[in-house]
Amino acid sequence: MILKGNSGKALVANSNKPTGSNLPRADIATMRTYLGNLIYVLEALGYDLFSVEERTSASPQVSRLVDEPVTEAASPTLKLYSPLPKRPQDKAFLTYANGSYTLLRGSKISAKTTDTLPANVKRLREQSIENGELIDRGDYMELMRDIPFSKPSPASALVNGRSSTGYMDWLREGDGLQLGAVLGLATPTPPSED
Repeated sequence: MILKGNSGKALVANSNKPTGSNLPRADIATMRTYLGNLIYVLEALGYDLFSVEERTSASPQVSRLVDEPVTEAASPTLKLYSPLPKRPQDKAFLTYANGSYTLLRGSKISAKTTDTLPANVKRLREQSIENGELIDRGDYMELMRDIPFSKPSPASALVNGRSSTGYMDWLREGDGLQLGAVLGLATPTPPSED
């Protein structure tokens, strides 16, 4: 059903509408985690078959599998945060609205990077430093302008200075629920203590 809603991105040969299932809760949670991992791997490989906008406007079949489905009508904007590695008091902030993400000005960015930082994010980081949009504050860097992203993982990679899974690293403000769980892509894990 998720692919069928992405017109023009994929041709779905099976036109049958799923009837839902009577799986036990544990199996549903396992399948939700599997789906989230599958989407993450495909997106990391460059296959943008699942856009967040289509996923969040959950159909009745999908919303039966999700404890708290996020729909555009119910929650037009998500406010998210991510603490820096080894510096939980320093946080970056991200908003989700209308199918896109924005890393907000004032966000704290890791001063250190690793070799796993994706090349496109590394170029963005270097360009932002050159343009004075990413200022060195000693233990961290501070973002001086909002930066739009189409996916949460590159924003998370910029913040953490390494390859990152945005659906796991971004947490919803208020309850600390992982973005993947909010969107129904993964089984919720307990929020970390800051």
